[in-house]
Amino acid sequence: MLLVLSLCCLGMTRCNDIIGVSAYTGEPMAAKFVLKRSTNGKYHFNLQAANGEIIATSELYESKASAEKGIESVRVNAPRAELDDRCDQPAPKPRAPRAPRTTSTAGSTPK
Repeated sequence: MLLVLSLCCLGMTRCNDIIGVSAYTGEPMAAKFVLKRSTNGKYHFNLQAANGEIIATSELYESKASAEKGIESVRVNAPRAELDDRCDQPAPKPRAPRAPRTTSTAGSTPK
C-alpha cells in the first residue's frame, strides 16, 4: 500500500479520533478517514486533519472492502512506523520530457 504522508509520525487510536500531538501547541490532533469512489469506479481514502487538510492519500483499490482493510492497516501500523529521513540526500534530477508518440501511416492510402 502506498501512502503519501505529510506527518512525521501518526499515533492513531482505535476509534480514529487522535492521530498525534501538535509540535506547536502540544494539543491532540483530530483526524478522520474519508473513503471515496473515484470516477473509474475504484476506491481510495484520504486521511483528513480537523482543519480539512489532506495529510495522507491511499492507492486505488478494486473494492470497498479492500480500501477498508487499507484503512485498518494504517490504524494498526502507523503508530509503529519509523521515520526514514532522506532530507539530506540530493534531490533527484528531473526526467527529460518524453517525445510525443507518432502514429504509423504504414499501409494507409494517401489523400
